[in-house]
Amino acid sequence: MLKGFAKMSVVLMATIFVCAAIALAGKEKTIEVYYDNVLPSGQTLKAGSYAIHVDESVHKVQFLQKGKVVAETPCNCIDKGKKNSKSECVFIKDAKGQQKLQQVQLSGDTKTIVIEGKGM
Repeated sequence: MLKGFAKMSVVLMATIFVCAAIALAGKEKTIEVYYDNVLPSGQTLKAGSYAIHVDESVHKVQFLQKGKVVAETPCNCIDKGKKNSKSECVFIKDAKGQQKLQQVQLSGDTKTIVIEGKGM
């Protein structure tokens, strides 16, 4: 009886871990951009909601809408060592008065995404 209970407990715990992993994997990292802006690569990022995909192995961030990549640019990820309390975008104005995206911090993530140079 005790062996049956132990097996059932292990199966139940494994099922819970698999379900939790699937639930976490399905969540996309998203940001809201409230103003049209330009990436350092020259691509325009219109106001709206974007899913973010970062590939640290090639130092690239992609901005997606409705599953399609609308912009991508080189980036560098800096680990802050503690989780960001909120999602936040940092912009600067260039000499022409255009808003340029410089950094993205995603809620619950420990990294800051620093936007760099040229893209697509």
